Amino acid sequence: MEAVFVSPFISFLFLLLYLPAIQEVPISPPIKIGWFHRSEFSVNGIFADNHNWDRYYYSHRREIRQVEKEVVEKMLTCKGPDRGCYVYYCPKCEEYHDILLGCNSRLCSDCGKR
Repeated sequence: MEAVFVSPFISFLFLLLYLPAIQEVPISPPIKIGWFHRSEFSVNGIFADNHNWDRYYYSHRREIRQVEKEVVEKMLTCKGPDRGCYVYYCPKCEEYHDILLGCNSRLCSDCGKR
């Protein structure tokens, strides 16, 4: 059995003929690479904004399980005054600092942020 060799020139010609057919499909390039990575949007913000969770829960309260309700409500109180905080004194800058406690929920995207 003989090996078939395709020269780079033939491959280049094929691409020149094939690319115009591919480019007819309008595909917009991404606006910004990594747009969602470290963006200002969070799951907590989406649920809390405009009372989205309250409205969804009111419409679908018979379909939502109790554990789902508890996890979402736990996430909505993440790093809030109800969750508590640690207060420590820094002798270097001579100020008190508080670290708010997160909800440690898998749903929450704010627990990793400070």
